[in-house]
Amino acid sequence: MPSSSWLSRLLRLAPAGKRACRRPTRTLSLERLEDRLAPAYNLTIGNAATFRFSTNVDNGTKVATFTATDPPQGGPNTSPTLNISDIIAQFQAGNSVVVNTGPNGSEAGNIDVTASLSLGTSGSLTLQGGVSGEVRFNSNLAAAGGISVNLTVQANSKIGFRGTVNLGGGNVNLTTSTFVSQDGTGTLTGGSLAISANTGVGSTASPLSVAVSKLEAVLSQAGGIFVSNAGNLELGGASATLTGVKALVSGNIQITTTGNLSVTSSGDNVSANGNITLSAGSGSTFTLGAGPPSAASPAPRRSRSASTT
Repeated sequence: MPSSSWLSRLLRLAPAGKRACRRPTRTLSLERLEDRLAPAYNLTIGNAATFRFSTNVDNGTKVATFTATDPPQGGPNTSPTLNISDIIAQFQAGNSVVVNTGPNGSEAGNIDVTASLSLGTSGSLTLQGGVSGEVRFNSNLAAAGGISVNLTVQANSKIGFRGTVNLGGGNVNLTTSTFVSQDGTGTLTGGSLAISANTGVGSTASPLSVAVSKLEAVLSQAGGIFVSNAGNLELGGASATLTGVKALVSGNIQITTTGNLSVTSSGDNVSANGNITLSAGSGSTFTLGAGPPSAASPAPRRSRSASTT
């Protein structure tokens, strides 16, 4: 082959002042589908009449599912609304209730509790936010008359508490791809609380305000866990899948309670790649492990980790 290649010949033929050049390369990549498509509708749970919801009852599993639907053809494009009485009716029929934001739509898939609501019948309620939706308790939700309601919240964005959510002795499970926030002065009350989050639970300035007897939480990315509890509190025993309170990557853990504080369930522990502050109430006891309670401690107990085997 001649010493000059076809490319060198091409360069010689190019007009003066110009040279043939290679186009910049572009790296091909796959865009995550969930970042492009959000097939969901924003919805509210309140006292307004139910609108744009389908209901499916599985008599085998005893689960009633409310799904947000498309707007009626030629009708108003008002957001889906679910009346609290429809949830109560399913509780009274012995069914658990699932509320989801639907398979269609082009909205974030937020769920908002927008009015002070009372649940007069025991049951289990699951709220499933959309692909990028938040679940926000902007008003009060109460289990009236000494009943207990189990609550499960699944969100791909924030779970926020502004109003008071009182579920009696019910179990609460919160799962979010981002964080759980204290957005107001309300308190979350239940028998136990299990939290799985990515980037945070509460904050130093606004810790998550709760009144539960058992707490477990895990944080899978950098962030902190900040919880303020009323009453006696055990760190453990809230979930079959969690084992205590953990910030797995980096961040601080700060848990205070007005009563006794204990870490006594076998296998449960408190750990973080950061500072850990566990504070029992003044004159209350701090128990670590399955032994007898420690002496009353007026000052917060601080440690890098706390565990029981």
